[in-house]
Amino acid sequence: LTRMIYLMLILGFLGWPGLARMIRGQILSLREQEFMTATEATGLSVSRVSRAAQTNAMKKVSGTLRIDLSQYREMAVIARFGSDVDPATKRLLEKGEGLVNLFKQGKSKPYPLSRQVLLLLAYSLDLFTGIHEKEFPAHLADLLAYIDASCADLCRVIDETGDLPEDVKAKAEERLKAFGQRA
Repeated sequence: LTRMIYLMLILGFLGWPGLARMIRGQILSLREQEFMTATEATGLSVSRVSRAAQTNAMKKVSGTLRIDLSQYREMAVIARFGSDVDPATKRLLEKGEGLVNLFKQGKSKPYPLSRQVLLLLAYSLDLFTGIHEKEFPAHLADLLAYIDASCADLCRVIDETGDLPEDVKAKAEERLKAFGQRA
């Protein structure tokens, strides 16, 4: 009886739409937690399992992404409160915005491994720094077209081996820098 009274009070205060939103939020958070729960049940941290699941090529280009993203988020919060931003902070914010925009992909349209690796390599070469959010999709489309046209041989090696050998990385950096000078 007491539970029924509590339920009626909650429904009265929240209403049906509020309750539906709350339940939906709980369901979505449970789905997101499935992966973390599975890894914690095995006694491993989520980051260690995620890192172990990566290919060698991805490990070689994604080394500092978490640090870069956390630095960007921290500086973005601080920059909101202050109007004056020094050049180093401005550069960090621009680079972080490029990374955030790079992570946005179409739903159910993941890039192949080779494209992911080359895009993260392009990020490390600052090819997305200073690109405004409105211009980003066009810039990304240009870069992907350039990768398809100029780096097909490198993409094939990455996709076949799952690795990024030093000679392939050097060629990729050289070709991506050429795109950066062109753009």
